[in-house]
Amino acid sequence: ISNHEKYSDPRVILELDQIAINVAQSDQQTFTDLVRQLIGSCITDVEKARAIFRWITV
Repeated sequence: ISNHEKYSDPRVILELDQIAINVAQSDQQTFTDLVRQLIGSCITDVEKARAIFRWITV
């Protein structure tokens, strides 16, 4: 499956966004905990970048 096909479904992005929003609304004990919660379910660099971007912009 190509990136274009994968990310043409808005549900993929919405799921990443919701994870980032939830992480932003909770406290983490360490930076490592933050990173694990934020990108732990991400597979590609695109997904990681989106999660971090969305977390920053909450």
